[in-house]
Amino acid sequence: MAKLFPPGYQFHDLNGDPVDRGGVVFYETGTTTLKSVFTDVAETVAATNSATTTPKGQPLDGGGRFSQGDLYGTGPYTAVLFDSVGGTIWTRDDFNREPVSDLDGDSTISNVNSAGTAVDDQFFVKIGGTDSMIMGWQSVTDTGFLTVDPIAFTADTTENTHRVAINNTRQITIPAGTTPLVTSVYIKEPNINNGGTITNAATVYIEGAPSEGTTNKALWVDAGDVAFDGAATIGTDLTMTAGNVIFSTSGKGLDFSATSDGSGTAVSELFDDYEEGTFTPTFTDASSNPATYDTQEGRYVKIGNTCFYYALVNAAGIAGMTGGDGARLGGLPYAASSSPTSAAMASIAACAAANITLPTAGDSVNGVLEEDDTFIQLVLWTLTSGTSALTVTQWGTGSISISGQYETA
Repeated sequence: MAKLFPPGYQFHDLNGDPVDRGGVVFYETGTTTLKSVFTDVAETVAATNSATTTPKGQPLDGGGRFSQGDLYGTGPYTAVLFDSVGGTIWTRDDFNREPVSDLDGDSTISNVNSAGTAVDDQFFVKIGGTDSMIMGWQSVTDTGFLTVDPIAFTADTTENTHRVAINNTRQITIPAGTTPLVTSVYIKEPNINNGGTITNAATVYIEGAPSEGTTNKALWVDAGDVAFDGAATIGTDLTMTAGNVIFSTSGKGLDFSATSDGSGTAVSELFDDYEEGTFTPTFTDASSNPATYDTQEGRYVKIGNTCFYYALVNAAGIAGMTGGDGARLGGLPYAASSSPTSAAMASIAACAAANITLPTAGDSVNGVLEEDDTFIQLVLWTLTSGTSALTVTQWGTGSISISGQYETA
């Protein structure tokens, strides 16, 4: 015995549209001799041959059965699908479903038995002489409700070739309002009642990539973005052929904790920031009164929590500033860390000494960046008196070029 079609089966024409008020007729394989079909499992009650379809291309009652009920038969058939005016749409030789395994022993082959309980029956759909689709809880080599194993065929080398294709040529119309999700394929999380040990579990599993192509991929997304709301584990290299790795959440980055091998106590091995940019350095007194400028140039690179900077300030005038105040070079792109141990000496790369008043020949200009500050306090180091503040008057209309690095907040 064999049920010829699964519940809810739809007949489609060559364009993929449901066959409206067409029908299907069954012949002995390779002939035009009608072959009997039946409405009962025991194949004692003959059905009308041919059988009619609804406007949706389904068996006549729209519920997965023809008007006569489910159709059964034995062995292979030639099935011919025709349209509403009798024109042939397609002919399938060796069309049948292999005998169903009544695994639950209730003498039915339905996926729901007479008590309304799901059962473990299975059936095979055959098109072209080999198992193309296995439906049921078990098959010969795998356990699964639906197994697709298309027949062997020779492809047309001028066309793309697919084992299974989902065409989206017919439009989905979304009515007014908000639709939360529209997809071509939607797979829900497996509902597993686990009474044992599952080594690996997945909603989608791809066993491997082909090897016959010039380019071989297990999963290929030709265009469009790919979104992962959960974690993604990459077993080998990640190669970017175009574009960038973008971290859309602050504080996230590259985690190097697997390489923790220093002798100190690691606080973090997360590389979570990199930035290049420019800033406008300033020359002010202790009350933030600014100079006027001929030149203000600043560049920086921030790597992790360390900011490397370069600044050039050439003052044109100091009117309105307090001459005795310590001179400050401000406008740094980031505030310094609040840790007292992070205060850094700012090394002077160059100084136009002819325009800066130094108390003694050989004196040098340097700077100190204190915690939480965005300015460098410029200082003098002299042979006679050690370190003292470089005053606004001493800077005057001179220029300072400075570079250094510091820990950011």
